[in-house]
This record gives sequence, C-alpha cells and structure tokens, in this order.
Amino acid sequence: MAITPELARKLVPDEELQVKRLEELIDGHLRQTPAGYSGGWTYNLPETPSEKVVRALIGLYTAAGWKVKREHGDQREPANALYFTPAEYSQEEI
Repeated sequence: MAITPELARKLVPDEELQVKRLEELIDGHLRQTPAGYSGGWTYNLPETPSEKVVRALIGLYTAAGWKVKREHGDQREPANALYFTPAEYSQEEI
C-alpha cells in the first residue's frame, strides 16, 4: 500500500524528539539573549535538521506569536539559522 501525503508529512519519532530538543534550545536562547539591532533574534541551529523538522519548528513558533524566517548559509546548507521577531512588529519596525 502506498503511503498517503499526510503520513509522508508526519514526523517520525526521531524527528519528534529532535523538534522537542531544538525547541528547548531555542526557548533558552530567546529567554537569555537580548534582541539584536533589528529587534529580532537569530538562532544558529547546532545541526542541519530535515525539512520536516524545520517546518515543524516554524509552525510551533508561528502559532506562539513569532514571525520566523530561515537564514540560509549557502545552497548546500538548507537551513542553518532561524530568525525570530515578535509577530506584532510591523515591517517598518524591524
């Protein structure tokens, strides 16, 4: 039986653990690090997670009230940093 798109997008247990671990690291960084010059925070990922893990993290933080943008190192590094700004900031404020 072929896998459904919904199942293909679902995180496997290892990816769920990676999301939880990265979420804890990111939360600590956001709590302890002053905002940068533009009013946002950059978090350099300690590893290059899968696309599904990055999308899950972006979804979690977007739901929690953040705008999250991926910062790319180069074409070989799909997502090595995430940039966070409070969702209530307008584009002029950042």
